[in-house]
Amino acid sequence: MIQRVGTTVRFALVVIVLLFVATHGSASAPDPFAKLQDRLIKDGFDAEGIDALYRQPGVAFETRGVSLFFRHSEARLNYGQFLKDRRIKMARQYMLDHSGALAAAENQYGVAREVITAIMLVETQLGTLVGNQTVFNILSTMAALDDPVVRKAFWTDLPKERRLKRKAFEKKADRKSSWAYAELKALLKYVKAERIDPVAIQGSY
Repeated sequence: MIQRVGTTVRFALVVIVLLFVATHGSASAPDPFAKLQDRLIKDGFDAEGIDALYRQPGVAFETRGVSLFFRHSEARLNYGQFLKDRRIKMARQYMLDHSGALAAAENQYGVAREVITAIMLVETQLGTLVGNQTVFNILSTMAALDDPVVRKAFWTDLPKERRLKRKAFEKKADRKSSWAYAELKALLKYVKAERIDPVAIQGSY
């Protein structure tokens, strides 16, 4: 009986470890956000606030979500679909249904309601596809790829049968990590001004 319990416990621990790795990404980088946090602090963000933020339970290195950036090419999407009559009619109806909010945004930010609606159509199908990924985790993971150690661990964790060639991966990682860091800083400034928990914001990868 004791032996059976011991075996069960050991098996459960193995499962927990496997689940943790599968969900939270690379186990070969002990603290993949360490250098990212240092960088944010050097750029003027409060050290205690950054430390507390990255210690939150919901914060994790998202190998699974970010890996899609290195397999999926937006250039291959059929953008012509958004020019079809059905889509245009949906967009026009959206403008009617949300005329008040669009007018307010147009007055405040100086962006035409048609432009706002067009972006909404392409990016979220008019708000029907907003994603379920934690935006903070995605941006942090991508920005952390600026660290060579983290990048190497991430490359190792990518599915070999579908990942980019190493040279293409490096080029894209350079571009995406730089973009993500700028977006991450903008997000942190926004949530501070609006008093929003950044970990609670969800979106697409």
